[in-house]
Amino acid sequence: MRRGTVTSGLLLCLVLPAHADWSYIGPTAGGEVFVDLASRALQGNLGRVRVMANFDQPRAEQGGSKYRSSSSVQEFDCAGRRLHLLSRQTHDATFAQGASRATPMSAPDPWKTVPAGMRAEGMLALACADQPLLDAPTRDWPRQHLVTGSQTLRHDPSHTRRDGDLLSLRWLMQAPPADAQPPARAASQEVV
Repeated sequence: MRRGTVTSGLLLCLVLPAHADWSYIGPTAGGEVFVDLASRALQGNLGRVRVMANFDQPRAEQGGSKYRSSSSVQEFDCAGRRLHLLSRQTHDATFAQGASRATPMSAPDPWKTVPAGMRAEGMLALACADQPLLDAPTRDWPRQHLVTGSQTLRHDPSHTRRDGDLLSLRWLMQAPPADAQPPARAASQEVV
């Protein structure tokens, strides 16, 4: 398993999981984006998830330090379809490994609208899902679709990669069939 880090910010102190199981979300112009599904938390109308980006080439911070990956905690306003960063770190190595530095945030990050059809919309669906992502036994879950209101997240088995303990997956968003209903939630399930 990949090890995460502990972050503390000036205005906000977040304890991140000791282990992160990064799931592949998709490519970017200069790298790839992953999400830690275990970090997902939904409280009321706000969903949070930890996101990590690997970069093909080292990037430079304002002070000149180079980094190969960054990790952040993103918060989503589920009803308002907005997002903002709660914290961000840069890391010397890929997959949030190596020495890390907290990115100073002088003020709370402003809310930004989540545009339709973009990767952030998939992140919104993941963070705001009103059900556990792994309802089915592990051997069956890639075939299960996650219905989240107006979107269905579906695992794309053609893009599953394994690198040691890291399993990378791609999720596709699509409009669900008109008769699709979200699975009934068991009364005993708790939202974290």
